[in-house]
Amino acid sequence: MTDRNFVYVDGESHFIRSENAWRSLHGDDACLGQLRYVGQPDDRLILFLPKAKVFWTRKMSPGAQRSIYFTAVAGDDVARHEINVSLRDFGVEPAVVAEVGTLAKHRSNVLKTEKLIEKPKGVDIALATKMLEDAFHQAFDVCHLYTSDVDFLPVIQAVKARGKQVYVHGYKNGLSERSPLLYVPDRFVDLEDSLRSECELLAIEPTEEFGS
Repeated sequence: MTDRNFVYVDGESHFIRSENAWRSLHGDDACLGQLRYVGQPDDRLILFLPKAKVFWTRKMSPGAQRSIYFTAVAGDDVARHEINVSLRDFGVEPAVVAEVGTLAKHRSNVLKTEKLIEKPKGVDIALATKMLEDAFHQAFDVCHLYTSDVDFLPVIQAVKARGKQVYVHGYKNGLSERSPLLYVPDRFVDLEDSLRSECELLAIEPTEEFGS
């Protein structure tokens, strides 16, 4: 019997650290919207929605029965609806929290001035709760968590205690030297390796949709 695989994405952390890694490889002006897989220049493999901190590719969840992207978006219900539809159309289950614009702006300023990632309220607890619920109900055998945030260690340990395997996909250069994320999960996958070896920068200017 094939293992059931679920994917959970800590969207904001995943987006920001992916963006930083991409720029470290291709320069400060490099945009994730220009990322393409080598030999496969089809943009339908990539979902890039910077206003909602969404960066995802079809190759990040091969064989998964369910992939859930947790993030937040500021704006009206129309903007949130459009993000939800875009994620669903890409084959990803949306878990999008509405955020007050002033809070989103404050977090953006903290990131720019202090290089600190402040998460939107409610997103982390929603992800952790969903992982635990799915593990309790035996929904998956293996889960893949896309994050570089050590705050998820308790839920990783709790899910493993239910007899499930947990793989964490993140960025090693964003971790401390002796981060528990390197040994508490069943495996830590450094996403920068795949960005370096499997992806290339599309040599055209990004469209307005790709702006930050």
